Amino acid sequence: MQKKRAVVSLLAGLAAFVILGLGGTSWGKIVAWYEFLALFESLDRNAQGYGEYRHRETGIVMVCLPGGEFDMGSPPGEASRGGDEGPVHTVTLSPFLIAKYEVTTKEYERVMAGHATLFPDPSYYKGDNLPVSDVSWDDLHLEDGFLDRTGLSLPSEAQWEYACRAGTSGPYAGTGNLDEMGWYKDNSNGRTPHPVGRKMANQFGLHDMHGNVFEWCEDGYERAFYGKPGARLPNPLVVPGKINSGLWGPVYRGGCFVGSATKCRSACRGSESGCDSSDVWGFRPARPLP
Repeated sequence: MQKKRAVVSLLAGLAAFVILGLGGTSWGKIVAWYEFLALFESLDRNAQGYGEYRHRETGIVMVCLPGGEFDMGSPPGEASRGGDEGPVHTVTLSPFLIAKYEVTTKEYERVMAGHATLFPDPSYYKGDNLPVSDVSWDDLHLEDGFLDRTGLSLPSEAQWEYACRAGTSGPYAGTGNLDEMGWYKDNSNGRTPHPVGRKMANQFGLHDMHGNVFEWCEDGYERAFYGKPGARLPNPLVVPGKINSGLWGPVYRGGCFVGSATKCRSACRGSESGCDSSDVWGFRPARPLP
């Protein structure tokens, strides 16, 4: 059976080289695509026109985003703007995949069953289609943790904001109406997170980028980073090693079901100790394209 799957993956890889015009590329690139296609099954395009892939091990559906340039941060006139959200600067990103929904308790449990130290179902609020919560940044990065087991990663802060904005420039993507796009304290009764995907998708076909649960990013938080040259490099990332210095915690984004509308804005940034976990923190994984 494994041999058959390997042959199928190889044929799929060869087809991808033809379809994507990768003929003549380096052998290393070919191997990278082969490994990628061993992890992901190609699906149809979504209603917004973006390709989707299913992660074979977990069943997590991911949307392929094209990358390119976008303006990161919020302008001085945006209501409730934080001092760490500027200056607005142009960022260039390579194409990447990001999960269509926040990871659910069922998906997390499927991956983490049998772990030596971590609970496979850590969430305070139980429900197969609820976003998993009570998972710390450190938990996700443990050897044999969720990211290690799946070959996935957390999105960088820049990737997250690009995915959230989906080509928009205002506080909220999609329709621009937060009540239509996400769960926050004014429309969730401040009680519990909600099953993923119940609110409208943004222009990339991603759900719950605003509200429901905060989402961990890969970066360490640096308040003044947007004003530094490193913020304008391609695929910027605040080196996670800074987190271990005790000076900065990891970044989280997106707002939550008990938070204010302000916290749900596309540009709003937050940070917390990497070892902290709570029923308001979850995540959605990402993966760079080869």
